[in-house]
Amino acid sequence: ALLLVAGQVDRTVLLPQIQKSFSDWKGALPDRNPSKAFPAIRQETVVLHHSGGNQAQILMGFRGPLYRHPDRFALAIANAMFGEHFHSRLNRLVREELGLTYSIGSQWAFNQDLGVFSVTASTENTSVGTTVSK
Repeated sequence: ALLLVAGQVDRTVLLPQIQKSFSDWKGALPDRNPSKAFPAIRQETVVLHHSGGNQAQILMGFRGPLYRHPDRFALAIANAMFGEHFHSRLNRLVREELGLTYSIGSQWAFNQDLGVFSVTASTENTSVGTTVSK
Protein backbone atom coordinates (compact mmCIF):
# COMPACT_ATOMS: atom_id res chain seq x y z
CA ALA A 1 0.00 0.00 0.00
CA LEU A 2 1.08 3.54 -0.62
CA LEU A 3 -0.23 6.75 0.90
CA LEU A 4 0.59 10.03 -0.80
CA VAL A 5 -0.10 13.43 0.71
CA ALA A 6 0.13 16.60 -1.35
CA GLY A 7 -0.29 20.23 -0.50
CA GLN A 8 0.69 22.46 2.35
CA VAL A 9 0.48 20.27 5.43
CA ASP A 10 2.09 20.28 8.84
CA ARG A 11 3.86 16.95 9.16
CA THR A 12 3.82 17.08 12.97
CA VAL A 13 0.03 17.29 12.89
CA LEU A 14 -0.64 15.00 9.93
CA LEU A 15 1.61 12.06 10.88
CA PRO A 16 -0.16 11.27 14.19
CA GLN A 17 -3.53 11.44 12.41
CA ILE A 18 -2.34 8.98 9.76
CA GLN A 19 -0.88 6.64 12.37
CA LYS A 20 -4.15 6.70 14.32
CA SER A 21 -6.24 6.06 11.20
CA PHE A 22 -4.16 3.08 10.14
CA SER A 23 -3.05 1.72 13.51
CA ASP A 24 -5.12 -1.45 13.19
CA TRP A 25 -4.01 -2.23 9.63
CA LYS A 26 -2.31 -5.62 9.42
CA GLY A 27 -0.67 -5.42 5.98
CA ALA A 28 2.79 -6.89 5.58
CA LEU A 29 5.79 -4.94 4.34
CA PRO A 30 6.89 -5.84 0.81
CA ASP A 31 10.00 -7.91 0.24
CA ARG A 32 12.75 -5.42 -0.64
CA ASN A 33 15.03 -7.94 -2.30
CA PRO A 34 15.06 -6.87 -5.99
CA SER A 35 16.33 -10.24 -7.17
CA LYS A 36 13.14 -11.84 -5.78
CA ALA A 37 10.80 -9.07 -6.91
CA PHE A 38 12.02 -9.05 -10.52
CA PRO A 39 13.18 -12.19 -12.28
CA ALA A 40 16.24 -12.13 -14.50
CA ILE A 41 15.62 -10.10 -17.63
CA ARG A 42 15.80 -12.03 -20.82
CA GLN A 43 17.22 -10.31 -23.85
CA GLU A 44 14.68 -10.11 -26.60
CA THR A 45 13.51 -7.95 -29.45
CA VAL A 46 9.79 -7.42 -29.87
CA VAL A 47 8.40 -5.98 -33.09
CA LEU A 48 4.76 -4.97 -33.27
CA HIS A 49 3.62 -4.28 -36.80
CA HIS A 50 0.56 -2.16 -37.55
CA SER A 51 -0.15 -2.12 -41.27
CA GLY A 52 -0.78 1.18 -42.97
CA GLY A 53 1.55 3.24 -40.81
CA ASN A 54 4.67 4.96 -42.06
CA GLN A 55 6.27 5.76 -38.70
CA ALA A 56 7.87 3.47 -36.12
CA GLN A 57 8.27 3.94 -32.37
CA ILE A 58 11.48 2.55 -30.91
CA LEU A 59 11.86 1.75 -27.21
CA MET A 60 14.99 0.15 -25.82
CA GLY A 61 15.25 -0.65 -22.12
CA PHE A 62 18.09 -1.89 -19.96
CA ARG A 63 18.31 -2.80 -16.30
CA GLY A 64 20.08 -0.07 -14.36
CA PRO A 65 21.16 0.78 -10.82
CA LEU A 66 18.74 1.21 -7.96
CA TYR A 67 17.77 4.47 -6.26
CA ARG A 68 20.43 4.24 -3.54
CA HIS A 69 23.33 3.56 -5.93
CA PRO A 70 26.25 5.93 -5.18
CA ASP A 71 26.66 6.84 -8.89
CA ARG A 72 23.01 7.83 -9.34
CA PHE A 73 23.69 11.57 -9.59
CA ALA A 74 26.69 11.17 -11.89
CA LEU A 75 24.63 8.94 -14.20
CA ALA A 76 21.81 11.49 -14.24
CA ILE A 77 24.24 14.25 -15.23
CA ALA A 78 25.81 12.07 -17.92
CA ASN A 79 22.35 11.26 -19.28
CA ALA A 80 21.47 14.97 -19.47
CA MET A 81 24.32 15.34 -21.95
CA PHE A 82 23.70 12.00 -23.69
CA GLY A 83 19.98 12.08 -24.37
CA GLU A 84 17.67 13.68 -21.83
CA HIS A 85 17.51 17.18 -23.31
CA PHE A 86 17.04 18.67 -26.77
CA HIS A 87 20.70 19.75 -26.96
CA SER A 88 21.92 16.22 -26.13
CA ARG A 89 24.33 14.10 -28.11
CA LEU A 90 21.60 11.69 -29.23
CA ASN A 91 19.45 14.50 -30.58
CA ARG A 92 22.37 16.26 -32.26
CA LEU A 93 23.62 13.09 -33.98
CA VAL A 94 20.46 11.15 -34.84
CA ARG A 95 18.13 14.10 -35.50
CA GLU A 96 20.25 17.01 -36.67
CA GLU A 97 23.23 15.36 -38.38
CA LEU A 98 21.65 12.17 -39.75
CA GLY A 99 18.04 13.36 -40.12
CA LEU A 100 16.69 9.99 -38.96
CA THR A 101 14.16 11.12 -36.36
CA TYR A 102 12.14 14.04 -35.17
CA SER A 103 12.31 12.94 -31.55
CA ILE A 104 14.86 10.88 -29.62
CA GLY A 105 15.77 10.80 -25.95
CA SER A 106 16.94 8.76 -23.01
CA GLN A 107 16.15 8.57 -19.33
CA TRP A 108 17.02 6.83 -16.10
CA ALA A 109 14.37 5.56 -13.72
CA PHE A 110 16.06 5.01 -10.35
CA ASN A 111 13.53 3.13 -8.24
CA GLN A 112 13.89 1.26 -4.96
CA ASP A 113 13.37 -2.16 -6.48
CA LEU A 114 14.33 -1.81 -10.13
CA GLY A 115 16.47 0.64 -12.06
CA VAL A 116 15.87 1.16 -15.77
CA PHE A 117 17.69 3.04 -18.51
CA SER A 118 15.67 3.61 -21.66
CA VAL A 119 16.06 5.21 -25.07
CA THR A 120 13.03 6.14 -27.16
CA ALA A 121 12.73 7.46 -30.69
CA SER A 122 10.29 7.80 -33.53
CA THR A 123 11.37 7.41 -37.16
CA GLU A 124 10.19 6.30 -40.58
CA ASN A 125 9.70 2.56 -40.95
CA THR A 126 12.55 2.39 -43.45
CA SER A 127 14.98 4.02 -40.97
CA VAL A 128 14.48 1.77 -37.92
CA GLY A 129 17.63 -0.33 -38.37
CA THR A 130 19.88 2.67 -39.00
CA THR A 131 18.38 4.62 -36.10
CA VAL A 132 18.89 1.76 -33.64
CA SER A 133 22.46 1.15 -34.79
CA LYS A 134 23.46 4.81 -34.30
